[in-house]
Amino acid sequence: MTSVDLSSNRFEGDIPNSIGSLSSLVLLNLSHNSFHGHIPAEIAKLQALKALDFSWNRLIGEIPGLLSCLTVFEVLNLSYNHLAGRSSIHFQMIHIVKILIYVDFHFQRNVETIMCQMSRHLNKMMMMIHFL
Repeated sequence: MTSVDLSSNRFEGDIPNSIGSLSSLVLLNLSHNSFHGHIPAEIAKLQALKALDFSWNRLIGEIPGLLSCLTVFEVLNLSYNHLAGRSSIHFQMIHIVKILIYVDFHFQRNVETIMCQMSRHLNKMMMMIHFL
């Protein structure tokens, strides 16, 4: 299986850690559901993953730093969740992804620094950020 699109299905609960066992997954779309809790670190085991969309859920916490280990990662959409975090993880991510969508995201960093760093690496970027 290379693609899983379970968007807009009214799923609830935590994203299961077993998601990391889908090693050949290239696309994972769990957007527009009611998943809550943290993004499982096991996502980093998906070494073939190119596109990840967890937008429009109720996820909390920080983005796992291990996501920066995904070497073929291209698209990341984490919009409209309750995520926050240190920008050091995000700076690691911007060297990997080509399209990054963070809307309603809470960073703890200077806005000019983030925008400058991201604009050097991304092909497309959509951001509406709240800084703490």
